[in-house]
Amino acid sequence: MENHYQVRSATPADVPALSAIERTVFADPWTPAAFRELLGPYSLVATDDGSVTGYVFARVMSDEAEVLNLAVRKDVQRKGIGRHLLDAIFESFRKRGVREVYLEVRVSNAAGQAFYERLGFRQVGRRRSYYDKPREDALILARQLDPSAKSA
Repeated sequence: MENHYQVRSATPADVPALSAIERTVFADPWTPAAFRELLGPYSLVATDDGSVTGYVFARVMSDEAEVLNLAVRKDVQRKGIGRHLLDAIFESFRKRGVREVYLEVRVSNAAGQAFYERLGFRQVGRRRSYYDKPREDALILARQLDPSAKSA
């Protein structure tokens, strides 16, 4: 099935849609100010007919990157949007020479862990009591990137 959504850089005009998705997906959502503060080259949105369906926010430090936030609107989850967003951000990372990508996921989020594992992430650590609402540990996941490779 061909995906009909587009990936582009997030803009200040997207913040209300990002916040709305965030509030429905996460128990402890980011604020609109947090989204505005992190807008930049590693903040992407997926859109369908102009409507934001998902987003990814990340940061790069030297040859490492961290995925800070990834979410897809509940009514369009499991349609490849999250993978498409990560493929796009990985391509940006490769252009910067990033060799390893990190992220955290709740220990109770089995679906998220399975998703990231399918994309080549592996567990490299654990942060105790990392999340609030509810208080919960985070698994630290990592994935190697080949800067010369293209996204799969």
